[in-house]
Amino acid sequence: MDLPRVISSIPFILICITGALTSYSDIREKKIRNIHLFMTAFPALALYAVSFFTAGSLWQAPLSSAVTATVAGVFFFSINLWRPGDAKLFVTYAFLMPLTGYEQVFALPCVPLFINTFLIGLICFTPLFLWSVLKHPKTLIQAIFMIKDPKNTLIAFMVMISVSWAIPHLLAMTAWHIQPFTRWIIISTLYFLIFRMASYLEEYPQIVIPCVIIGLGLGLRWSPDFYTLEHLTRTVMTLCAYSLGFQLIHNLIRQTRDNKDRVAFAPFLFAGCLASYTPFLGWMLKILHR
Repeated sequence: MDLPRVISSIPFILICITGALTSYSDIREKKIRNIHLFMTAFPALALYAVSFFTAGSLWQAPLSSAVTATVAGVFFFSINLWRPGDAKLFVTYAFLMPLTGYEQVFALPCVPLFINTFLIGLICFTPLFLWSVLKHPKTLIQAIFMIKDPKNTLIAFMVMISVSWAIPHLLAMTAWHIQPFTRWIIISTLYFLIFRMASYLEEYPQIVIPCVIIGLGLGLRWSPDFYTLEHLTRTVMTLCAYSLGFQLIHNLIRQTRDNKDRVAFAPFLFAGCLASYTPFLGWMLKILHR
């Protein structure tokens, strides 16, 4: 019997047991039971203790990943992004997961777990989100520009166009484009700030014109090529894509957290954990790099 191979397969068996138990209870009872987490966490702890005392390295990545996941889980719970059970399940998976093969890009297994979980959730919820938009087309403009009143669409559009030139300009000044995922995170954050600024200025229309004039002036000074028809068309399409993406993420969070008929989140975490050992994330990174 190949003992090292048997030992290395134990975490995957524990992951599958955790996924089956928690997914069933979350779907059936809308609850993630602590006993199901303890049932797999304690055997993993014993396994890592044996690895530690026999000079093995099996324990190092899971322990570091679990500590990081605990900090992330507490943070997401504190900002009301996750329920307690979701956060504890995320930490449990991080503790069970051995190295994923993505360590050159993401140092710890909990990072691919987090990214894959939400990517799979977004893929599953996209058809439902698009269907709801088609059923209520009047809300599409509000969703794209993150505004309360469709009458303020022009205000939001002017604000976004007047400052969007800064994003490619800032990226061109740095080496962030070397890391596709980091680049995507930064771009998403910048676009989100632009959307929030436009939503904020909706409440103060009297200062919109000065802000737009200043933004356009700085854009013409620092990035004059941005205001060609080709760049403006691409910017509008990008703004729409990112905004709908933000709305989709918001819808995913709301559907898995807020109401009694919420969608179970445990199966998405289980799928994200399994996907961390497939080329799925690599494919997504290549798409983002384009």
